[in-house]
Amino acid sequence: MASTAVNLVLEKLGELVSSDVAGILNLDAEVKPLTETLALIQSFIRDADQKPRYEQSHSLHEWMRQIRNLAYEMEDLVDEYAMQVGRASAADGRISRLQRIAAFPSRIRTRRLLASRLQDIRARFQDVCKQAWQLGIQGSSSLPTSSSSSSSSSSAADATLARRFELEEDIVGFDEDMKDIKRQLFDVSLTARVVLSVVGPGGLGKTTLANKIYRSADVKNYFQCKAWVSVSQKYVVKELLCSIVKQAFDFKDEQVKGMEELEMKEKLSEHLSDRRYLVVMDDIWEVAAWNAIKAAFPKESTGSRVLLTTRKMNVANVADVPPHELKFWNVEESWNLFCRKAFRTACCPPEFERFKEDIFKKTKGLPLAIVVLGGLLRGTSQASDWRKKLEYISYEFREGEDQILRILALSYHDLPHHLKPCFLYFAAFPEDYCVSAERIKRLWIAEGFIQTKDKVDQTMEDVAEAYLKDLTSRSMLQIERWGQLYIREVHIHDLLLDLARHEARELNFFRSIDDIGDDPRALRRLSVTENVDDHISSNCLTTKLRSLVIYPNEGFQRTLAIAIPGAKFLRVLDLQKVPIEHLPKEIGDLILLRYLSLSRSKLKELPPSIGNLIHLQTFNIGNTKIQHLPDAFWKIRTLRHVFLNEENTSMPKATYCSEDIQTLVNISSGPWVRDGVLEKLRNLRKLHLNNISSSDEDALANAVQNLSRLDMLVLNGESLPMSFLTSSCYHHIQFLILRGPWVRPARIHMEAENSRIFSNLIYLAIWLTRLEKDEDIAMLASLANLQCLLLCDDAFVGRVLVFPKGGFPRLQHIELYELSALEEWEVGEGAMPVLQELILWHCRNMRMLPEGLVRLTELKQIEIRGMEMIERRVDKDTGEDYHKIKHVPCIEIN
Repeated sequence: MASTAVNLVLEKLGELVSSDVAGILNLDAEVKPLTETLALIQSFIRDADQKPRYEQSHSLHEWMRQIRNLAYEMEDLVDEYAMQVGRASAADGRISRLQRIAAFPSRIRTRRLLASRLQDIRARFQDVCKQAWQLGIQGSSSLPTSSSSSSSSSSAADATLARRFELEEDIVGFDEDMKDIKRQLFDVSLTARVVLSVVGPGGLGKTTLANKIYRSADVKNYFQCKAWVSVSQKYVVKELLCSIVKQAFDFKDEQVKGMEELEMKEKLSEHLSDRRYLVVMDDIWEVAAWNAIKAAFPKESTGSRVLLTTRKMNVANVADVPPHELKFWNVEESWNLFCRKAFRTACCPPEFERFKEDIFKKTKGLPLAIVVLGGLLRGTSQASDWRKKLEYISYEFREGEDQILRILALSYHDLPHHLKPCFLYFAAFPEDYCVSAERIKRLWIAEGFIQTKDKVDQTMEDVAEAYLKDLTSRSMLQIERWGQLYIREVHIHDLLLDLARHEARELNFFRSIDDIGDDPRALRRLSVTENVDDHISSNCLTTKLRSLVIYPNEGFQRTLAIAIPGAKFLRVLDLQKVPIEHLPKEIGDLILLRYLSLSRSKLKELPPSIGNLIHLQTFNIGNTKIQHLPDAFWKIRTLRHVFLNEENTSMPKATYCSEDIQTLVNISSGPWVRDGVLEKLRNLRKLHLNNISSSDEDALANAVQNLSRLDMLVLNGESLPMSFLTSSCYHHIQFLILRGPWVRPARIHMEAENSRIFSNLIYLAIWLTRLEKDEDIAMLASLANLQCLLLCDDAFVGRVLVFPKGGFPRLQHIELYELSALEEWEVGEGAMPVLQELILWHCRNMRMLPEGLVRLTELKQIEIRGMEMIERRVDKDTGEDYHKIKHVPCIEIN
């Protein structure tokens, strides 16, 4: 990680040289030779980083540690200077010209001191380099690297595709295991609740198997109520119960917030007593976890099941039937999986067939090791390079030693230098934690890991997406998409998380509060996952800290007041879901802060000093009670992603706003829109605009037309112009969400052929729009590329909903929700030919299902809730409508 430290310093030196005051003391003369020295050192370190551990001597380790510490010292020096410049710039806006002139001599002295210290550090770098030469330390390595390593990000030429990239690994194997477990799930002779278990070592696929079973159509049809909870080594009983209650009752967070453990157990027991339920407790490590919540699951529930997955046989033995022991994969199974990963097909080029036995011997039939090794060798096209890498895996291992861990470690060391810090950043997260893909990318950017110097027409977000894609393709991470908005969550396997934590600890890259090391004052990044007041003190929250990531816990308010003034170099402060009620005014002193998340906290106001954060990129106060932002906030020129709450937060009239801003969520419309400020935000990609009125129509329509990079638009207000669905000017929009009544012109005027209207729109959700005419629906049906449609809360108020012949040609998912006036739904011939999922909720006056559903041969799932008349009509034995949907594999009725 010395390479990352040096890289960050090089970036900051470049910023230093380009600052408007650096030339006063000829800082360029000091910085340039130092930059050249660091560039040479960085090349040496990158070579050394490619070496396997057994080739890295103790002297090389020590030399790289010294380089890393010097780089950190350099970073501290440059950040100190940048902080002083930032504070001076902020002060300049508040003092007179005469006062600025009077302060000039002190700034001259500051820069002279900086120049002197730069000279000193350069000399020390040179001394360390001389030592390396005298000791014969060499950095070159013969370890072959993947051909994709040096050009990982450049492969993402299409930025739009990069943003939407999602890897869905084919789940293969487990066929016999699934049959055995499903036989026990569906066994009608076992009438009481039965606890089942799947046991096996880490990486064998327990979670994958359980997930495949949980999501299968026959399981969905059989069980009336289902819940999945990840337990892990560190668990909180109340949190486990909260998760199950939310799934069983379809509750929101606020509905379970005040419940105690006993109350939740009683509610669950009562709710499940007359239902056939399935609960999966994944990754459970001790019997106590099951004993703590088992009272919530009534034994008398007919045919109900609880499925445990565990590495521990003593835990598996609490099951009512013998545990299902997962076996290691055989040679053929392993080879098929490996080929799918290494070649993206089950077919293997003939010259690589000879490695089959060797790869099986090294992976020992463990699926995780197989896919990681496949990802490691994917970009290696020469058989000779395969042989070298496989030899490296075996070199330092003797009989009985764990080569699987060696494979995982080698997969990390094989990463190109720019991906290593991105992977190690996952050491900040708890076990079994899901982090959104957008959040992790913004954190990487704030940390300075994302470089765009050589990337033409690519933003930092585009490059971060390419990095995420690369790590996923190497099986170092897993991405799962949920919902129809392509929201993605990133997961890391427990074994790979252990590897990330080990490497991060060794390199002093990231530490947790319960493992702060021998020198707490040297911490650069800190994550807090336990009660802060039990551990934290002013001794470990030091001025060297760059990142502070806190996970929800009580009693943090007092310590926050200590943390902020002490950590003057913070770049990342992530307090998402932390229940703080007050933010210290000293937050404005964190001049270098780039990422500030306060979402779902208890904050009601922000100190005015928030406007001093002149380097801020990401700002998130979603789901708080904050109603006002100081005008100075909107003058921050570095803003890229702003997430507000829904408390009528707006921009001041005729304000300046960063032209780099890409995300603007939950901002109220107002004079700033009509004054043309919105139209100037030409890099905007995601806009969520509230409180729209009829007076905004012209300015808003004109702005959206000119925001050519905008791909997601959310409009919420008392008057939404219907022109948004009748104009051909919005071809760049892919996701459109509209909430509020539409203002209908006397006659709908189509500006162009239907095929050109929203030609790239793939997702449309509308609420409260009160459409009622056939021509309105025909207009929606003409959207040629629409894949997902949601009509909710009286979006349509007509009695008969008609989907015209051939309409919605690419629709895959549709939801009709709370359409209170709807009585009849007609689906014309050829409409929705590729529909896969249909959700009908609380359309209580609908009398029957449309006959046209019979023709939807691609339909895989139907979900019906709160519609008693329809529920009777689709009864398998007596329902008049059952023949219309009997071809659908999964039918869920609640």
